[in-house]
Amino acid sequence: RGLSVHPRQSGHGEDDAVVPISTTDKFIKKINNSFSRVDLTYLRFAKEGHGYTRPETQDKITEVLIKLLKP
Repeated sequence: RGLSVHPRQSGHGEDDAVVPISTTDKFIKKINNSFSRVDLTYLRFAKEGHGYTRPETQDKITEVLIKLLKP
C-alpha cells in the first residue's frame, strides 16, 4: 500500500511583522528536503502583512485553493 499525496498550500506576506517570512521559508525548505512526496504550493505575497487584505492576494489564494480541491 503506497502513500497518498495530498496537495498542500502555504502562503506568507512578505511584510509580516508578527511572523518573519524567513520562518516560513525555513519551514518550507525543511518540508521539501524531508518529504519527496509532498505536493506543496508556497505563495509569497508582496505588500501583505500578517493577514491577506489585498483583493489580488485573496483572488490568488482562491484560485490556488480551487485547483487544489478539484478531484
